[in-house]
Amino acid sequence: MLANRLNYGDTIGVVGVSNSLALNNRFDDFKKAEKFLITKGFKIKFGKYIKEDYYGSCGTREQKAEDFMNMFKDDDVKAIICLEGGETCNTFIDLLDYEEIKKHPKILLGYSDITVLLQAIYKKTGLITFSGPDFLSFGLDYAEEQYKVFIDAFINQKLDRFNNGTKQLIKNGTVEGKIIGTNLACMMYLLGTEFLPNMESNILFIESYRTSINECQRRFAHLKQYGIFDKIKGDKNYMEENNNINNSNNNSDNNNDDYEKVCYLCHRSESVAGKMITLQPNINICSECMQNALNTINNNSDDLFNFSGIPGIHFMNMSDLQGVPKKQRLKKKKEDSEVPPIDLKSIPAPHEIKAKLDEYVVGQEHAKKVMSVAVYNHYKRVATSNDQSVEIQKSNMLMIGPTGSGKTYLVQTLAKILDVPLAITDATSLTEAGYIGDDIESVVSKLLAAADNDVEKAERGIIFIDEIDKIAKKKETRSRDVSGESVQQGLLRILEGSNVDVPVGANSKNAMVPLTTINTKNILFICGGAFPDLADIIKERLNKQAAIGFTADLRDKYDNDPDILDKVTMEDLRNFGMIPEFLGRLPVVFALKELDEDMLVRILKEPKNAIIKQYEKLLELDEVKLMFSDEALRAIAAKAIEKKTGARALRSIIEEFMLDIMYEIPKDKNIGSVTITKEYIENTGGPQIGMRDTEPLAITE
Repeated sequence: MLANRLNYGDTIGVVGVSNSLALNNRFDDFKKAEKFLITKGFKIKFGKYIKEDYYGSCGTREQKAEDFMNMFKDDDVKAIICLEGGETCNTFIDLLDYEEIKKHPKILLGYSDITVLLQAIYKKTGLITFSGPDFLSFGLDYAEEQYKVFIDAFINQKLDRFNNGTKQLIKNGTVEGKIIGTNLACMMYLLGTEFLPNMESNILFIESYRTSINECQRRFAHLKQYGIFDKIKGDKNYMEENNNINNSNNNSDNNNDDYEKVCYLCHRSESVAGKMITLQPNINICSECMQNALNTINNNSDDLFNFSGIPGIHFMNMSDLQGVPKKQRLKKKKEDSEVPPIDLKSIPAPHEIKAKLDEYVVGQEHAKKVMSVAVYNHYKRVATSNDQSVEIQKSNMLMIGPTGSGKTYLVQTLAKILDVPLAITDATSLTEAGYIGDDIESVVSKLLAAADNDVEKAERGIIFIDEIDKIAKKKETRSRDVSGESVQQGLLRILEGSNVDVPVGANSKNAMVPLTTINTKNILFICGGAFPDLADIIKERLNKQAAIGFTADLRDKYDNDPDILDKVTMEDLRNFGMIPEFLGRLPVVFALKELDEDMLVRILKEPKNAIIKQYEKLLELDEVKLMFSDEALRAIAAKAIEKKTGARALRSIIEEFMLDIMYEIPKDKNIGSVTITKEYIENTGGPQIGMRDTEPLAITE
């Protein structure tokens, strides 16, 4: 059992399960770590007893168990990091509710004696836990190095990396299995208890720090006498009997029930190529490639290594038979009976979806309402896909709105609310197959990657194609329109719903990339674009209509209409360059409004993750209160409008004038408050600085 991946903006829970902060006087590291993770975009939630000191431990064993379970029960918490290690983690593992942990799987990491807790949870629940940095590590000089490992593992999901350096290699060989890892001293705590994981045919990973050679010998002897080394892979007997482990035991990837076999000649997965023939060492060949190879031999070809007849193969390179990278390993499709249907009751109603969107997206009321209804209807359609009485059409959407109006952010928030995989791609990179650029199928490949190569999960996800206006049909072109109309034509069958052969772990097909088939029938497609000049097309149509008859309106009636895009029709979009067949597969069309000054001010203040709130929190960690005057917010909004990049301009503006403040304020511990003024934003004055227990002072430049 593996917890869901972590995303930027998620809440990380921090609990004390071993040493207290007071034991080694690590309060400064604590504040630095909190500030560090917040600046990286995460929210932090601390356990109730995080600062307790009970004889050098973070509270009693009952308090630690309470804190730990509360984090698992909290739905807002997506990952749990332990404060630091120590020597008392095993004291409360008998108090935990493992059934409750099983119901709320989360990312959990730590090291030192925390590994006792990790292994106990794995034994009782099957939840995969991680040996990784503790919370206080992010307050040290090497925080950035720790953070990179953290992001690679839990955001980018590069879980196959382990590079800690090899000091001495005792014996060559390869072994595969589940890693059971713990601190050497803490391993002793698990022996003879119900919390010791099953070591049978697994890899035992042991770490130790500042332990003498004699002590290590005694502990290893104890493990040997207990029979631990008789069960694990890589033990003495196992290595002696298998000089070449690759020959007999290195097929676990291919025999793993969770992943498909891949043909090492054409690199097609078994769901595409059919049943595989397994050869030694660690080679799978599809029946088609095998037949072509036999035909070559039977025909007495001069070149027995001519594989030109094998699909996707132009030459044979023996180095290509080394294995398939983890990112290209494809999870097996479940039987129909194993695929859990979508529960209609679990689908949030339109008003619930909109309420969640309101927390993060300011304004765009009509757009949020349209999206909420369309998404609700789409997943109702997916939930009732087996009902043949009425066929419900897909609710693919086309969003029209200026740059920075919130198109991408709306889709990202929507996917987060629905907890479905999301792929965001740019239409400008797509070209017709055979030309330089990304293949059209790459949009589906990205969704598969976002779903961790789980086909069933991907087939219920969302694909957002941005800059869709850039593939409009070119006017008066004499060359083949490979990045315009041809791309629209290529997208038709994907939008409608069809079986698509897509590369796994790559953006384009080639001979060395595994392929799988994804049905796009239940994938929701959302297209978005700024559509420059579309407003002029709409105005021209409306003016023509208004100029007929005695009641004709003035020709400039619509010139200053802020809602002109709301009046868009399919005819307008065809005149822009979108082909009718493409538009027919995007039945839900709506426009986003251009952000005015009032909306930009609200964006600065109201959302959960508003940038103003982020900076207030950052300075709060320095015990300084940050305030913005209303005039200052208006001045920021005015500057953003001048840049003509919508809400995107807000952050760059604030980053610019907050730089000096974030640099200078921590120098003076007497500063208690900072008020950002209009004059400071307009470079005609400075912020107001308030000293502790004094009136604020106006600082001029």
